[in-house]
Amino acid sequence: MRRKDREVTDIEIVKEIVENAKVCHVAVKDGEVPYIVPLSYGYQFDREKIILYFHSAKVGKKIDLFHQENKVCFEISNWREPQYNGEECIIDYGYSSVIGYGSVIFIEEIQEKRSALSCINVHQTKRSVNVKDIQLRALCIYKIESDLFFAKST
Repeated sequence: MRRKDREVTDIEIVKEIVENAKVCHVAVKDGEVPYIVPLSYGYQFDREKIILYFHSAKVGKKIDLFHQENKVCFEISNWREPQYNGEECIIDYGYSSVIGYGSVIFIEEIQEKRSALSCINVHQTKRSVNVKDIQLRALCIYKIESDLFFAKST
């Protein structure tokens, strides 16, 4: 990281950044170019590892790409109010971000799917939901586990 003064190494602050955001951008290789998609997510921390949970339909471009290449990069960020100089010119935005690398792992077991979907719902809505097994079977639920991530804040 070029700006060491902005690097966040305290895992509790990293957790705050992840908690305060709602969208995770996930990038995967699509032939010779990257493909990036914004996704709502849930999360857990396991010591120094981030586990991000996602859900979607079982078919589609991102799912096809994740099956072809499960190595991904992700980005989570929060933006604050712009900072102005004395002439009403925006000179900077305050922000916090986490960028990491990991692998997509598809979740098939019903109880793990239920737990992952609950994690997503609690993070996104602060509410838990009851989901029937038949509904869980219809969803594609997957996770990214990452122990290689970097955080930054201004």
